[in-house]
Amino acid sequence: MTMRIITGPESIQGSAEWLAWRQKGLGASEAPIIMGKSHYMTPYTLFKLKTGIMPAPKPNPAQLRGHALEPKARIAYQQLTGNVVVPTTAEYVEVPILRASLDGMSFHEDMIVEIKCPGAEAHQSALNGVVPACFADQCQQQLLVTGLPKMHYYSFDGEKGVLLDVVRNEARILEIITAANAFWDHVMSRTWSTDEWAAAAAEWIMASQAVEHAEEMEKQARAILVSMLPGDQTKREGSGVSVTRVTRKGAVDYDALLKAKEVGLSDTDLESFRKGSSESIKVTVLKEAKASPAPVAALASLKAATPPKSPSSVKPAVTAMQPEDEGFILTV
Repeated sequence: MTMRIITGPESIQGSAEWLAWRQKGLGASEAPIIMGKSHYMTPYTLFKLKTGIMPAPKPNPAQLRGHALEPKARIAYQQLTGNVVVPTTAEYVEVPILRASLDGMSFHEDMIVEIKCPGAEAHQSALNGVVPACFADQCQQQLLVTGLPKMHYYSFDGEKGVLLDVVRNEARILEIITAANAFWDHVMSRTWSTDEWAAAAAEWIMASQAVEHAEEMEKQARAILVSMLPGDQTKREGSGVSVTRVTRKGAVDYDALLKAKEVGLSDTDLESFRKGSSESIKVTVLKEAKASPAPVAALASLKAATPPKSPSSVKPAVTAMQPEDEGFILTV
């Protein structure tokens, strides 16, 4: 048996006891982060969360939506498959830091399901028969913890769902174990890298790119909403959104006004009315960083200043490589 099922208060997902238990290891949902496949968090950010350097972020709208729809999705999954499943919390006996909070496990413990209520892109991927890359490693860690040969991935859009089989991938599981051990060593030593600036810079670049992507999506969605506001209307509301047409007066051209009134102001006059100075900080991406994947790879570098002892018998050096697809993978 590779799995130890957690009982008591720690088994209640979302409880304070469960959060404390989860903080002491790596949950399956964190596997995509340490493997560089997450769209929502970098390994460096996870390191800061696990060491308590930064507080846990508030759930984002996508997470809140997923939690709200999960009970409905679980019922839909059970109706589709006939499997009666219950949320289960467990950890891998051989490497206890590897943990999983399962959305559902059958009473015979022979099937588990990962339920997602994702955005349109991730759901479309499931409709195409592919588990999104940002969720694949989560499934593999769940298979590792439970020791099962396969599991179900169920993507639910709020009304209908699609069911996929996920087969155990031993090679990928080994990569997850290796990366998890290396990552946890650095959590225990509270040392991420010999170059904290590089790690922080890479994290900011990734966050900046995510913001740019979100802003572009917002711009496109906004344009669609505005296009549906008739020219003879000033306001339209519905589905939690209000679109209002507002007409504002033009700005006053004070330079032209003073010139027309033949009023002249010297630099001394202007300085006498100047308010106190303020300070701002501007952070930008350098041209060479835009053309090179090096800053992103820096986030995967777990070379400690003083490497701690590894739980494994042999601790290889950790390096980072850029794969052909998105993200990066910790390799040894």
